[in-house]
Amino acid sequence: MNLEQVYDECHKIDEKLKQLAQNSSFGDTDNRKHAFGVLCSQMIHYEMMLHVLHARYSQIIQPPNVFQEVFGIGYDEQPQWDEFQIISKVSYITLTQFVIENFFKTLLSELNTSQDPPTGFYKIVETLFDKITILDKQQKKDILNTMAMVRNSLHSNGIHVPLHPSLNSKSVTIGSQTFTFNKGQSTSISESQMIVLINEVINILDEIVKSVEIQRLGSVPILFTPKF
Repeated sequence: MNLEQVYDECHKIDEKLKQLAQNSSFGDTDNRKHAFGVLCSQMIHYEMMLHVLHARYSQIIQPPNVFQEVFGIGYDEQPQWDEFQIISKVSYITLTQFVIENFFKTLLSELNTSQDPPTGFYKIVETLFDKITILDKQQKKDILNTMAMVRNSLHSNGIHVPLHPSLNSKSVTIGSQTFTFNKGQSTSISESQMIVLINEVINILDEIVKSVEIQRLGSVPILFTPKF
């Protein structure tokens, strides 16, 4: 999948997110709507990075000094552009996962006002799914945790360092893509894999919001603040 194809697929995702936010019955300051808007903005930011990369690799901005004046470095700094592509992808994955973790914590804080949500994304997901009515829970937990495992590997220079023995060796298939994690081995995610993963994660978020338990909450704050 080339950068133009990646951009087209990302644009489809940001349009989906826009529709989910626009069609929401919740207010703008309710995280059941707000989270989708933030995720959309993050996707659009990543699309902007893809546009810059496309301009670099296709060299459509001429003469070259104009490109350098706009972006600060020229066409010839290949190592820097390679790193720019990696940073753009990693930043998007990391920030998106942060937003989703905060979103789940705000939901849990309203589902049970007597205590704060647990710490750790895996435990947060497990606790949330115990409290809502949703189909195919294990499959959906595996998909959500796949994003967390990708992010967590970034803390160890791309090496899979599982937080629980059950994750020492894990393989998750999502659509046409298979994500494999083995303890102590390097892991990576391609742009095409990321698109498949993010698209399915958004579908799960939509299903969570539509669950009866989440629908009947009075309101959900934008940011989680510990109460106890």
